[in-house]
Amino acid sequence: MDSASGKKGILEEAAKKIVDQIGQAYGQATNMGLAMVKAQEVLGLFESDQPTMIVILTDGVPTDGDDFFITIQEFSKNPNVVLYIIGLGNPDDEAMKRAASMCGGEYFKPKDSGELLVWYSKRARDLQVKLKAHKK
Repeated sequence: MDSASGKKGILEEAAKKIVDQIGQAYGQATNMGLAMVKAQEVLGLFESDQPTMIVILTDGVPTDGDDFFITIQEFSKNPNVVLYIIGLGNPDDEAMKRAASMCGGEYFKPKDSGELLVWYSKRARDLQVKLKAHKK
């Protein structure tokens, strides 16, 4: 849902909930590698060369050894996939920056729900522009 959909209040409410509630629950044993494997499975269901944005909201502390980065390397082979990581709580900033940059994306750590909403709106516009350019 992007902010142009007319449902800005819903988006703002979701952003606030993510930052205020979920962001306070960090340190909950994040199996990020498994999450990325699931994302690969979902992506594999679509036979498409469309630009794809994957957004991970995480405390940014992988608990699965190198599995997360091994899966990120697989995603980096697909030039149509861009990975954005949003760090909540007390993330490993350097590791998350490295993971996001491997897939042409970025790492962002919002200070509050307002920053998260602005960031998300910009990324949604970026993807819309890429989709429109890709169709030409």
